Amino acid sequence: MKKLLLSACLFLGMYAVKAQGGGTPLPPAERATAFFTNPRYVDFAFTEDQKAKITPLLVKFYTSSDSLRATVPAGGGQEAFQAMAPKRAALAAPYEQAIVAMLT
Repeated sequence: MKKLLLSACLFLGMYAVKAQGGGTPLPPAERATAFFTNPRYVDFAFTEDQKAKITPLLVKFYTSSDSLRATVPAGGGQEAFQAMAPKRAALAAPYEQAIVAMLT
C-alpha cells in the first residue's frame, strides 16, 4: 500500500507546479530535495540511504519533465497540458518503477 501511495503521489506531484499558478519551477535538484520535506511524503519516513538512492532519479525525472513542459506552446492553455499528460505519465513510469523497486 505504501508503494502504491508513493507512486500515486509522485505522479500527481508532476502537476504541482502547474497547479500553483505557473511561475518558474524550482530547479530539478531543489525539487528533488523538497520532495522529502513535502508534508504529503513526510509520513513515508525515508531513510537517508533511500533518500540518497531516490534523489538522483527524481532529479532526472524533473529534468525530463521540464524539457517536456518546454514543448508546450505559450498560450496553449489547459488543453495543451492535458494533451501532454499521457507523455508525462509514460515519462514517469520507469522512475516510479525504479523507486518502488528500491523500497521493496
